[in-house]
Formats: sequence, C-alpha cells, structure tokens
Amino acid sequence: MRKMFLAAAAMALGLMPAIANADAACTKVITDYTPRINVQRVQQTWLLWINRVRSKEGLPPYTLNPFLNASATNWSAYSVKRDTINHKRSASSPYYDYSAIEKWFQNRGIAFANVESKTFSENIGWGPFHCDAKDCTPSLIAATRTTLDFFLSEKNKSYRPHYNSVMSKYFKEIGVGVSYSNKQDRYYITVHYATAITSAPPPICK
Repeated sequence: MRKMFLAAAAMALGLMPAIANADAACTKVITDYTPRINVQRVQQTWLLWINRVRSKEGLPPYTLNPFLNASATNWSAYSVKRDTINHKRSASSPYYDYSAIEKWFQNRGIAFANVESKTFSENIGWGPFHCDAKDCTPSLIAATRTTLDFFLSEKNKSYRPHYNSVMSKYFKEIGVGVSYSNKQDRYYITVHYATAITSAPPPICK
C-alpha cells in the first residue's frame, strides 16, 4: 500500500509517467506536443540519417517499428510535462536504471529478444526550438540534427553509449519520438533501439 501511495504521489508531482496497462485495448500515443509537425517525416528523416552512417561502416539498416515509435513519442511527451528529459522512470531511480526502463516497456506489452545480453537501449536529447509557422516540420528536423551530431561525436571517445546505440550490430529496429514546447523554447527527442520485439503489444490507438 505504501508503494502504491508513493507511486501515486510521484505521478501527481509529474515525476513519473502514468503507466499504461499492457492489457489495454490499444496504446495511446501522446500527440499534444507536436503541433504543426509531420511526425512521420521526422521519423523517416532520422531513419535515413542513421542508416546512412551505418551503411558507411558496413552495417545493415535499421527499420522503424511502430511500437517503438509510440514508446519514444510518449517519453518525449512526458519530458515536456516535466520540463526536462532524462532516463529516470521514477524520482528515486538511478539515472539509467535498465530494470526500470525494461519494466516501463513491459507495462506497454513490449518484450525484446535477448541477443548476447543485448535487448534495447534508449537515447535522449534536447535543444533550443521555437516555431509559430504553419508547418514546423522542416525547422524541427534541422534543429534535431544537432542531437544526432552529438551522438555521432562520441565515435572516438572511450565512453560512447549514444554512438554505440546508433552503430550497434545487435539492434535491428528503432523508434523515434519528438515533442516541443514554445513555452520552454526547446525540443525533446527520444530514440528507442531494439534487437526485436518478441511480444504482441496492444495495437496503436487510431
């Protein structure tokens, strides 16, 4: 009971997202924070960018997965609500708690194949952004390129978790999610990478 109370309090404070029920009829994608954005175009552009880099290294291309797109989009949307982006699934968890993130996926009906102890990874980023145009897609795509460039800049570093995710030989599928807030003057982006989804998640709500 105490754990349930603490979780409810954390949600009320905006410290952790409401957990979706894996038994729900469908998975809702939060689109409140992508006004005047063609999200599919953003996702396809990121897929193109990443696969170009992978091709140069002789690696096979990633494919977009709709369930990973949904999970990444929702995590970016929660970032707008919290006015920050990080990997923490609760206020008290470590910055990158694999088990907590895995549970977050499981609560959405998503399970992954284990390939040499690799299952999934999560990259996140943010940057300055403001748009009042009728179509904010081109300017958002241009802005988010700085995040991918940051991921790729780790190539020759000893610690390169983002670069390793982009260039993994174990992952096959990705999902990309973006959100932005003119009030905060920034965008948030999440990229989910996976070996393969082995479960049957609820369909995406229309």
